Amino acid sequence: MNKISPIPYEATHPGVLLADEIKTREISQKELAANLGVLPSFLNEILKGKRNITADFAILLEKILDIPADYWMRFQAQYDIDKARLKDKNVKKIEQIENWKVIEANVPVDELKFCGYFGDKIAENIEFVKKLYKVDNIDSISPQVSEQSGNYASDTNDYKTVLAWCRVAEYEALKMNVTSFDINKTEELKKELKLLSYTDGLTDVKLISFLAKFGVKLVFISKFEGCNIKKHIFLSNQNPAIAMMKIDDFESGFFELLSHAIEDIDYDNS
Repeated sequence: MNKISPIPYEATHPGVLLADEIKTREISQKELAANLGVLPSFLNEILKGKRNITADFAILLEKILDIPADYWMRFQAQYDIDKARLKDKNVKKIEQIENWKVIEANVPVDELKFCGYFGDKIAENIEFVKKLYKVDNIDSISPQVSEQSGNYASDTNDYKTVLAWCRVAEYEALKMNVTSFDINKTEELKKELKLLSYTDGLTDVKLISFLAKFGVKLVFISKFEGCNIKKHIFLSNQNPAIAMMKIDDFESGFFELLSHAIEDIDYDNS
C-alpha cells in the first residue's frame, strides 16, 4: 500500500520551477515568450502561479527548453492535489476552532484537563467530548447544558461543571462490569453495608467490589471546582450506578449518604 505524502505547508506552482529554470539559463521572460509564441503577459501569469500549465504549453516548453512535457504536467498535477489537500486541511482546522469555542463555552476544560481527560491534541479532545456527552455533533452539547441550568444552578454549584462531573461519572461507570441487579436483595445489601461501615482499613476498591456483587456500580470521581453535589444516581447498562466524590476517609456521614443513595435506587427501580 502506498503511503500518502505529508501535506506541504504550501503548494508549489510549476511556474516557480519554470522561473528558476529560465533564471539559471539567463533567458529573459520576453525572449522566452517570443520563442514560445505567447504574449509576455501570458508567460508572466504562469511564472507568478496565476495560470496553470496546460498540456499544449508543456509541449512548447519541451521543444524550447528540452525538458519533457510530462515533467511539467506532473508538477502541475501535484500542485493541484496539494492545493486541494490544503483547502481540506484548512476547512478542518476552522471546524476544529469553531467546535473548541463551543466546548469552552459549555464544558469545564480546565477541570477535565486537570483530571487527565484532555491531552495536547485538540482533535482527540473534541472526539472525547463527543463521547462524554454522547453526541455526534458538538453543537448538541449546548441544549444539554441549557436543560440542566435550572437543575444545578446555585451559589455553590456551576451547572456546566456539575453536568460535566455527572457525564464523567457515567463515562467511567460504562467501563465497569458487575453482576445483574436484583431489587429483592436491596435490604440484604443495606444490612451488609451497615456492617461493612464498621470495618477497619476499608478502601474504595473494597467498597466498589462489595457493591458490584449486588449489581450496583459505585464510581468515585475527583472533585471539580464549582461542583458540590453529594451524589449522582443513574442507570448504566441496566445496572444502578452511584457516583460520589473521592474522599480520603470513610466517615459516618459518607455511609449515611451512600445508604440514602441505595434507598433511592430501591425507590427508582420499584
